[in-house]
This record gives sequence, C-alpha cells and structure tokens, in this order.
Amino acid sequence: MNLREKYFTEENCKRLFYAFAGLFLIIMLVSSSQFGICWDELQMSDYGIKVLKFYTSFGKDSSYNTADGVMHFYGPFFDLLGAVVNHGYKGDTYERRHFFIAFFGFLGILFAGLTARDLANWKVALLSELFVFLTPVYFGHSMFNSKDIPFAGAYIAAIYFMLRFARQFPKVSWQTITGVIVFTGMAIAIRIGGLLLFMYFVFFLGVKLFRMGKEPVMDLLKNRKAIFQLFFALIGAYCFALIFWPYALTSPVKHPLESLTAFSKYALDSGSLFNGGRPHYWELPWNYLPTWIYVTTPLFICGGVLLSPIILYKWKAFNEVVQGDFFLVLLFTSVFPVFYIVYKESNVYDGWRHVLFIYPSLAVCCALIWYGVFSVLRKTRAYLNYIAVPLLALFMLEPAIYMAKYPKMETFYFSPVIGGVKGAWKKFDIDYYGTSLRYAVEWIGANADSLEKGPGGKIRIRCFYGERISVEHAIEKDPRLVYVFANESSLDWDYSIIQPVQAKHDTALLTNWPPKGLIHQIEVDGTPIVAIARNYNKDTKKEVDKFSINDNKDANALVGMSVKYYQVGDFFNCIAACEKALLISPANVAALNNAASAFNNLYMFDEALDYANRCLKLNPNFDMAKGNIVGATERKKQSANINKEGVSNNYLNASLIYFNLKEYEKFIEFNEKALSYFPNNPVAYTNIGAGYNSSGNYEKAIVVLTRALKLNPNFQKAQENLNFARQHSEQGH
Repeated sequence: MNLREKYFTEENCKRLFYAFAGLFLIIMLVSSSQFGICWDELQMSDYGIKVLKFYTSFGKDSSYNTADGVMHFYGPFFDLLGAVVNHGYKGDTYERRHFFIAFFGFLGILFAGLTARDLANWKVALLSELFVFLTPVYFGHSMFNSKDIPFAGAYIAAIYFMLRFARQFPKVSWQTITGVIVFTGMAIAIRIGGLLLFMYFVFFLGVKLFRMGKEPVMDLLKNRKAIFQLFFALIGAYCFALIFWPYALTSPVKHPLESLTAFSKYALDSGSLFNGGRPHYWELPWNYLPTWIYVTTPLFICGGVLLSPIILYKWKAFNEVVQGDFFLVLLFTSVFPVFYIVYKESNVYDGWRHVLFIYPSLAVCCALIWYGVFSVLRKTRAYLNYIAVPLLALFMLEPAIYMAKYPKMETFYFSPVIGGVKGAWKKFDIDYYGTSLRYAVEWIGANADSLEKGPGGKIRIRCFYGERISVEHAIEKDPRLVYVFANESSLDWDYSIIQPVQAKHDTALLTNWPPKGLIHQIEVDGTPIVAIARNYNKDTKKEVDKFSINDNKDANALVGMSVKYYQVGDFFNCIAACEKALLISPANVAALNNAASAFNNLYMFDEALDYANRCLKLNPNFDMAKGNIVGATERKKQSANINKEGVSNNYLNASLIYFNLKEYEKFIEFNEKALSYFPNNPVAYTNIGAGYNSSGNYEKAIVVLTRALKLNPNFQKAQENLNFARQHSEQGH
C-alpha cells in the first residue's frame, strides 16, 4: 500500500475538507476587517438602507427607485442584509458588511468543493477547495466586493443544489428543493444575471433524462409529484427573488426584463489600463476578459486549461473517475458567460470582477481535469505523475507564498505568466478599486509624530482620485488626521495620497512616476500600489517669499518665478512677475501665457483672452495659450453664475500691480471693471482717484473722490486723496 492509498483515503480527505473549510472560514472572517473600502460601498450601503425603508414602510417609501440612477436594477439582497444587520449598530458598519461579504466568499469555496465531491470524490473536493481559496484575487474581493462576491457564492451554491436535484430526480429530497429555491432566488435577487441558472437547471436535467432513456422518461411525465417538485423549485426560486427585490416585486415580469436590457446596454467609459493602452468601452478587444482572467489567476488554472486536451483524448478513462456529462454542463456554466459577453460586445471594466461568479465552477473544472490527468497517467505512464503532482504542488505554493507575504494585498495579484505584479506595472491597473487608500492613511497615522502638521496640529490629507469615502473613512478613525478638499497647487494640505490608477486622468503620471514630493510608497514585489507625497508647494512658497519682483530685471527669472507663484496659488504675484517680465521683454510668449492662466483662475476672462491672443500672434503653435482661450471662452459663457463681488475684488487687487508699475491707465481701467461687477464701491472710486492724481489729472480725481466720500463719508483714504487733488489743482491754477 503506497502513501496515497494509506493516507489519502476518502474518509481522510473528507475530514481534511471540513477541517480546511473551518480554517478558511476563520481566516476570511478575521481578515475581512483589515481591508480598505472600495468605490462602490457607500452607494451600495445607501441602496440597502433605502430598500429597508421600503419594507418597513410597507411599500410607501420608494426612495430606492431613483429615476436618474441604475441602482434599482440591481437585486438588493445582500445590501438589504447589510442594512438589517447594521440597523442601529454604532460600530464600523463597513467592517460588518465586509464580515458578511467574506462569509459569501467562503460559501463559494465550500460549495465549489461539495460540487466537486458530487462529480467525483472527496479528493477532488479537497483540491477544488484549495484552488478557490488559493486564488488571491478571489480571496481579496471576498473581503470587500459586495456586488460580485455574494453573487459568486450564491451562484455556485445554486449550481450544487441543481446538480443534486438532477441526480436525485425524480425522487428529490425537500432539502435539495429548498437549496435550489433559496440559492437560485438569492442569486437573482443579487444580480439579474442569475436568471442564467434556469438554463443551467434545464441542462442538468437534460443530462439526467438522457441517462434514463426513452421509456423511463415517458413514465416520468406521468409522475405528478416529480413534475410538481420541478415547477415548485423553479417558481419558488423566482418568487424568492421577488420577495427581496422591490423593483421586481412591483412588476414581476416587466421590471426584471427591463433590468436585463439596462445592464446589457450599460455604457460606462472607465478608461481602464489594458495591455498598456486605455481603450474606450466601444474599443475593447474581444480578448479583454480572457486576458484578465489569464494574467490574474494562478498557474493551476492555466495548467488545467492546457491539460484539457488530454482528458478529451482519453475521455473514456476520464469518465470512469468523473461524471463526464455533468462535468461538461459545469464547464459550460463557467465559460458560457464569458463567450456571451464577448459575442454581445458587452461593456466590462475594472478587470474581470463582473464575471467572478464563474470562478468557483471554473476552479472545480480545472481540479477535475488535474485529477483526471493523474488518473489517466497512473494507468498509462505512472512515472509522469512524479512530475505532474510536484508541478501542481508548486503551482499551488506560488499564490500561497504571495498571500502570506502580502496580506491585505491579495487583490493586486498577477500571475507569473506576466511576470507577477512587477510585470503588470504600466500595463494593467493594479488597484482599480482603491482599497489601498486605507493602507496609505494607516502609514501616515503610524508616522504622524514625525510628519508636518497643518493649523490646529492636524495632518491635512488630500486625495484626488476615487470616492471620498474610501479615504475619509480611514482618516476619521485617527483624530490626528483630517481630510481636506484642496487643489494640488494650494497650500491647504500637508500630504497627498496618489495611486497609479489615477493616470487615467493624468496620462503623464505613470511616465513621470514617482510623483513629486514622494516620501513613501506601499509596494508589492517592488511595484508601487499607492504613494504618499508631502506638499512640495511649501518649499516653493518659501522660495517665492524671498523673491522680489520689483528688484529683479531678469525676464527669464521673472517668468520662472511666475510659474512658482502660480503653483502656490498666488495668481496676483504671478501676473505681477509676468508684467514685469513683459516690460523687459515685450515679446515673451511664456509671460503672456502664464498671465493668461492666472487671469483665468481669477475669473478675469477678458484679460485671459487678451493675453492668450497676444501670445498666439507671436507663436500660433503655443498649445497652452490655445487651452487658455478655450477655458476662458467656455467659462465666460457661465459668467452669470459667478460671484460678482469676488470678481470685483480680484480686479481691485490686480489693479495694484499696475499702480506699482506706474501704469496708471491700466490701474484705472481695472478699478472701473471692478465697479462694473460691484457698483458703488468706495474703494474702487478711491483707487481711480489715486490713479488720476498720479497721472496729474486732478480735476477728474476730485470728481471720483467726491463720489467715494458720498458713498462712505468716513473713508479716510478717500479724504486724503481728495485733499491732495484739491491742493495740486489749486497750485496748477
């Protein structure tokens, strides 16, 4: 008796199966609280709360059905469950949701193994269980993905009970019927794609009827109990789905069909990175899904696919150890959705998460193939098993090492076929769901004592890309940190969290990685997943504070400093530096363009257009100036919504630039524009009077300064300028 026969008996494998199942359940439930929040969670959580209101109000509250959204097309079973268990809960509601997502992920592992047991034996059940658990992407998504993982768990559980139904038919146990009803209905109540299960049910029954032969089938048609059980299971599953889906409940035929149509035509252009390019959704190549599956699943899946010709060639021998006909139907459940999506050119994005539901059945099929190959080799070329078995062990060890080495990073796994995560860099979006934002916040918190602080002693954190909840939820747990809305160019933040995935909005990001001001980046296999950068504008601010515009006579230095003024949001000094540079070098196109950009930011669109056009006259190919013209033109069309008092103050402040440069006509012009936005401003009239005084036009100065004092009799500056104008007017006469 060899080791395999001695230790890997059916009974021992069964014990191992359930022992591993218990271990995996504990690992997954404990790990679930350590993962970050993904983009969709706030929306899905809110949806569940609104659905709960529908039921608690007995249908009166229909706020779940928003005309401008698509959420009501989703089955809300899991989100409703989340709303129920979180109702009145004072702790972290997202972590509690993650706990239940992990449980559904475990269901996918458990029922994958049980399905393999029904098609072969406990040895394959154990192998299938290990295959699914040791798939890092599946494990990672099981920690937070409330859209795709609950559906995957319900999907394979429904397939398991359908398979049992077909094998037991016509004498089906009520436990099996209940399983079909609950899990098929649950799948539909999570995603409308669960309707596919009815087709699979027919296929499984078709295999059984084919096995039975013609005469027993004819007798079966007379078996009222069997027919009743069949229709009871089908109708019961659909009714179960309706109970937990308000939108479908209000119109059981029309609304589910409407949901099917809505998702088949859903057109989100995500701009995801794929094979180094960013195709639009209408440009996706046919191999988008197959490629993503290929590069993010472990080698034992690829190996199973590559070995499939052997079991086809030795089908008879394979059929002796595996129920081949049911295997083919199971294989169909794992490949048909992908083929259908490719055929229909449906919109998919962010990897293959939309079809994660096929993975447990795909893993079972690959496990069955490996087992079938081992069995065939044992009978023909037994010595080859000494190569095949260790090879499979190595294939399983590789993702296990990754998961142990990079906990909380399982979602970012890429297969050795592409060179791992390092090979995927700049070819695929690694963290498209933004869960690593939490880890960046935790790093800042762990190093808070040595980091720079903002006003009030708190570290101000900004994050440009993704849903705010993903980063803010982690920040709220640390009282030393605060989330801020701030432009990158401002001084109103201390540290910025930057992901490579945001290169979809800034194509230069990956080319110029690492980002400016980098102090730390979280890496997997030496590859950056998320970066933390300090506010480098603070250094620029120190530099510009030391710079004197009035004392500088180097046009290039002035233009260079105008850029730095712009970077720290000091648009007035940016304009001042540009104007001083233009006095020295009137044809300086960079100075004209930079001034145009600053005017645009101050909502002074006429000036922005004037300076940009002057720039283009000198250099018709200056693209940045063209961009300034487009920006000014578009924003000027919306000028009715602009804060006019704010724009008036901008003209007042900008006018001082020209007073210092002794360009009094422009100084007066800017103050007159300030009055056009906000009339009866005594400051503007006083400035105009000062401009006339400086240019020797005392009579006009007296007129406008008198008006300023009528508006504000106590305005000392206006009185001083009026006295000056009268004195010099009398001296002139």
